[in-house]
Amino acid sequence: MALSRHKYADLPDIDDDAPEIYETPELTDDASTIQTATQRTTSPAPSDEFDIGRHDPDAGVDRQRLDRGEARRRFEQSRVDARDANFSDSLNGGRGSYIIRTRRSRRRRDGGFQEGDESDSEDESLGRRLARLKREAEEVKSELQRREKENGEGAKEEDDEGVEDGVEALSRMLNSLGSTLREAQRSNEAAGSKKLASDLHEKTSQSGLREPAPPEPSPQPQPSTLTSLATISDRLTAVEGSLGLSTTTPTSSPPILPTLASLTSQITTLSTTLSPPSITSPNATTAPNLNLETLSTRIRDLIAQTDQLTFRRKAATQAAIELRQARLKAATSPSAPTPHHPSYSTGGASPYLHPQQRPLAPSASITTNHNNNNNNNNNTTSHPLEQETLSNLLAYEDQTSKINALYATLPRIQELSPLLPLVLERLRSLQAIHVGAAGVKGDLDAVERQQEEVWRSIEEWKGAVERVEEGLKEGEEIMGRNKEVVEGLVAALEGRLKVLEEGGEGILTRLESTAAAGGRRRRRSGSKGAE
Repeated sequence: MALSRHKYADLPDIDDDAPEIYETPELTDDASTIQTATQRTTSPAPSDEFDIGRHDPDAGVDRQRLDRGEARRRFEQSRVDARDANFSDSLNGGRGSYIIRTRRSRRRRDGGFQEGDESDSEDESLGRRLARLKREAEEVKSELQRREKENGEGAKEEDDEGVEDGVEALSRMLNSLGSTLREAQRSNEAAGSKKLASDLHEKTSQSGLREPAPPEPSPQPQPSTLTSLATISDRLTAVEGSLGLSTTTPTSSPPILPTLASLTSQITTLSTTLSPPSITSPNATTAPNLNLETLSTRIRDLIAQTDQLTFRRKAATQAAIELRQARLKAATSPSAPTPHHPSYSTGGASPYLHPQQRPLAPSASITTNHNNNNNNNNNTTSHPLEQETLSNLLAYEDQTSKINALYATLPRIQELSPLLPLVLERLRSLQAIHVGAAGVKGDLDAVERQQEEVWRSIEEWKGAVERVEEGLKEGEEIMGRNKEVVEGLVAALEGRLKVLEEGGEGILTRLESTAAAGGRRRRRSGSKGAE
């Protein structure tokens, strides 16, 4: 206590002598702690809005009582799975997410609410149902993975294995259903073009046209062609879907690239045609005039060809009418005198009658079959105007039947006419895509050729490196052999040096001994001479 008083003695507003024990007074018989009256809290009136800060410090508190029933209805349908969630402030552990599931509830007629499952909604569409099933399959997979982590890798149960197999089968089934839905949407978009082509094919086959034996039959649409067209439409739909474009509807915007190309060509034509002639460029002054002259010449040629075609059609129609009248006269009066054509002198036969229907002249009736055949051949080959008239008549009838068949299919074409511009725009887009793909293919071919050249150069370098490595190996072997030879030579030299060292020491001792002996002899001879 002394330490605490000494410690806090210098602080202000602290009484060191006050007791540190806080006691409550004992209860007496006449005193009670039960609250006898209920306190009522009143909310401030709107008129006291400006006096809140001055008179009531707690005016910002909302004293409205909580509606427990509404809160229960709001949160009772929600199920929160926060078993794997981490709400701590630690930086090391990863924060797992938690899942909230909410069941739908419907308001009954009596004012209550009716709870419902996620899958019992009648207005649930097929796409939402498929998405819900996929979500539930993913939840089951996550639950199985959590169980495997809790029980360990080697502690799988048979029930879990069966559930996992069922979940995988369900996932495969849902993926196949999703692909089927996408294919159905794509096929519905291409149904209009397929139906139009099939209707045209059926109308053409059922019209019962008479073919006048032309050199080549008229081409008919084949099923393979229709299939290829449908495939092209599906491919274009897939490309539009991958690019994020909307499907082809009458209100959809046209493609950007073909629209820009057409607008560019139109603006260029208008600018070259309507631009005033410039002084600096004499060639530009003649370009609009040349374009206008070319267009006017082309229009005059087309008008002349149209007039010629109309004249020929009228002539063919008149010839066909005359031929029919001649046939009717020949069929009704076979013994009547036939009209005489001034350009033929074969008994006065009509040139508009068939050779088998023309009566023969008396001077031309011969009994032999050979002469009859010759006459028939001469008659058939001597009337080119009649043959041309017959061919024109057959061609006219064929064209008339085809036009009637087209008029029969005209209502269907008018119904599908809003779709035709969109189909044409899509075909133009596909053409642009194919052109770009061709350019990309050319670039890829060039890159592949460059890669082949690089690979060839790499192979050449590899061969050169291999040859250098072989030369280095041979040099190492030669150096090893030379090293062994040099080591032998060095050893021989060392031996010789040792021998020389040993021989030199013996020679030195001998020289020293001979020198000493000579000195003694000289001393002896000197002493004798002195004596």
